Formats: sequence, C-alpha cells, structure tokens
Amino acid sequence: MSTEQLPAALIRQAQRSDTNDLIEIYCSNGFLAFSPSRPSRDLIAATVVSYLDLLESAPESITFLVIGASTKVLGFSIARMAARRVWELQIGVHAAQRSQGIGGALMRRIFTEIRSRGPGQCEAIVHSNNAASIRIATRFFQSRENVEALPGYVKFRSSW
Repeated sequence: MSTEQLPAALIRQAQRSDTNDLIEIYCSNGFLAFSPSRPSRDLIAATVVSYLDLLESAPESITFLVIGASTKVLGFSIARMAARRVWELQIGVHAAQRSQGIGGALMRRIFTEIRSRGPGQCEAIVHSNNAASIRIATRFFQSRENVEALPGYVKFRSSW
C-alpha cells in the first residue's frame, strides 16, 4: 500500500485503549534494534502511559497520533515539546507493517499538526544504520548533523 493509498481518516489521536498495541509496536522486532539499551517491557509500558497522561494533562505539549486498521494500531507518531521549546519527534511502525508508507504518512501528519500550533522547531535523532528512518526523515527535515555525544546517530532538524 503506497502512502497515497492510506486514507487520512486512519490517523487519529492516541487513546488509552491503544496502550497494549502501542507496547507491542515498541516491542516488535527491530523497533529498538538501534537503541543503545533495551528497555524492559515494564519500562516501555510506563513510557506509553506517561505519554497518554501528558496528552490528557498538558495537550499543548504533545501530539500523539496512531494509525490503524479496524481495531489494531499499526503505528504511532509522537511530537513532545522539550524543555528547549523544540518538538522532539518519534515514529514507530509495527514490524509486520513496515514498508507500506505508514511511517511517511505519520510523519506528514505529525508535521502538519505541530506546524498548526505556530512558529517552532523540531528534531529527531536516528541511528545512522536505520536506512528506512533516514530515508523518511530526509524528506521532511531541513538539516541533519552527526551527534557527537552519540556516535552512530544523526540529528535531523527543521524550523518554520
């Protein structure tokens, strides 16, 4: 399925009922393959719940979207306002659903959402061996640089 074939209506705000699917995406094969450490399932669950808590308590500081087919979440995108007033982006697609345009559709929608909130900046950090994420980020971000403190990682940035 190409990005053009993905109906925009499939993308919606994350809900508490998505928690288990979101945890499964984080735990799916390859999602954390480039992470310097492998968090436990309990830590992943706590992280997902904290994002959902933030969505309820301070919605101006986070955009948390999911894309799904019927009742199953296939991927997510999160833009969280960091202390430096920069949106930090994260995209995740379940291993079984990759290479179908889902990541690109989520990236396009999350950029639309955060840009609608006014002038700003965003960034994402990606492992330099994660070819699919590099390819998607290159289409959406204005610049990229190596992260000296994290060898093997690239920081993508945009402002508007």
